[in-house]
Amino acid sequence: MALPAAFAATPSPAPGAPGSSAPMAPPTFASPPPLGAPPSAAPGFGPPPGPGFSPGPPFPPAPPAPPAPRRAHGRFAVVIPLVIMLAVGGGLLALLWGRASGPTYPSKWDARVLPLVHFVEQARGLTFEHPVEVDFLSPAAFRKLVTIGDSPTQSAAAARREMRAEIGYMRALGLAEGNIDLAAANDQLQGQTVLAFYSDRTKKVTIRGTTLDVSTRVTVVHELTHALQDQHFDLQKVERFGSDHQTDAVTALYEGDAVDVENRYEQSLSKSDQAAYDKQQSALGGSVDLKGVPDVLSLNQEWPYDFGPEFVAVLRAVTPGTSSLDAAFANPPRDELQVIEPSVYVEGRQPVTVPQPALTGATQVHHDGEFGAVSWYLMLSEHGDARAALQAIGGWAGDSVTRYQQAGRSCMALEWVGTDASAAATMATELEAWRTAVPAIKATFTTSGNQIAVQACDPGPAAKLVTHRAKTAYALLAFRSAILGEAARDVVKSHDRLRLTFATCLVDHLTDAVPLDKLNDSSYFQSRAWSAVIARSQQSCAALAGT
Repeated sequence: MALPAAFAATPSPAPGAPGSSAPMAPPTFASPPPLGAPPSAAPGFGPPPGPGFSPGPPFPPAPPAPPAPRRAHGRFAVVIPLVIMLAVGGGLLALLWGRASGPTYPSKWDARVLPLVHFVEQARGLTFEHPVEVDFLSPAAFRKLVTIGDSPTQSAAAARREMRAEIGYMRALGLAEGNIDLAAANDQLQGQTVLAFYSDRTKKVTIRGTTLDVSTRVTVVHELTHALQDQHFDLQKVERFGSDHQTDAVTALYEGDAVDVENRYEQSLSKSDQAAYDKQQSALGGSVDLKGVPDVLSLNQEWPYDFGPEFVAVLRAVTPGTSSLDAAFANPPRDELQVIEPSVYVEGRQPVTVPQPALTGATQVHHDGEFGAVSWYLMLSEHGDARAALQAIGGWAGDSVTRYQQAGRSCMALEWVGTDASAAATMATELEAWRTAVPAIKATFTTSGNQIAVQACDPGPAAKLVTHRAKTAYALLAFRSAILGEAARDVVKSHDRLRLTFATCLVDHLTDAVPLDKLNDSSYFQSRAWSAVIARSQQSCAALAGT
């Protein structure tokens, strides 16, 4: 999937050389860390999805309800869809609705977080307009706030029914199998691994426990960044944009920004604190057993946290400082492709509007808006070739998705529009491979010009559908994004935008060359074999950058 040379503008002058560019050395991303694992030793986890959060098809939006508090950072975390948060007890509902007179603000910051406040301001290049309340809860009170538990309320029962339906829709696309208790998985995850969250309803940060160990400090930095965003850009307004367009791309913007600041804080830690952080993160990751939970749930919920920071890095490289990043909050990315392909956003390319399909004999029809490039990629790669799926989504121009019931089965109808007939033909080839790989689903699709209509129904819990290939495919996509992100960070350091032209070429060369079975092998990226791949790719791309 080629990246347009969107950043190939006149190079910015190098420091000390007005009107000219410094001699270009290869970007500093030659040996990326293994993808499929975070830079630190273990996953970080976060609290429930934020206000306006939409799980994104094939995990349809929840019924209307008070929004859940924003979740904290979660590199390679597993977050269950918003629907399960509807069952949280009255304490959380009261928290979310806030006070009748609206939020109030303290006159000064809690002294325990003041150093973190200063760090966030410096790293983000913005100043807090006023302090926000920081609420330290006992672990028991915090857990009660963020878990479903055994609440006998009607909303809890409704949430569990909805979760059972979600599994049926995922089975219809070959992304899950069997029956899965998502409520139990959520309670374990949220109760044991969530450390803090910021709510843009109550305008306060809530923290588990009364002390700030290093993992909690890192999370609080992330959440304070959300508070800072809220004061300058009004996160509820940003999230309404995402809800209106049924897209998680806006989540990638504000979470990517917060992860970027969080990463800067991690890098500022002493070696002893970094070691303690790695140990604590390992303990958090080891405390959760989500056996049986579909890979696609974690990947679809996690992608804004993995691709958002790389998107933000490109925005920071487009213009000096944070002006492009700040402007993005007023004009957020409209679709997932704009995030995983930042040049699409920079060039201002917008998705086409795709009408919802007309269905015959369907009941309980729910039109869910956009399916999204990431969901297409995971669906195709779960039962096909990752690189071929990557090529197919490169021709995405827009889509729509509808859930419905037919003859007592959960079904999905997808409408896909390509950039042209050739793109549609590429997608049709991948859809045929997908349909052949999952015959139990009995899926159908038809092509007309550059548009494809797909219908698929749940084959039932007994069908064997899962291959786990999507996890490897996701790592490949993240690998690709990391290369571009590191190139963008190098641009910021070197003041030479021409490096991004070089990177757009190198991205595709390295993505095509990296062995899929080595994506999680850190030793491979230190090997002579990988160095040789880099050298060949740099030589092939050097002419584009004039080196």
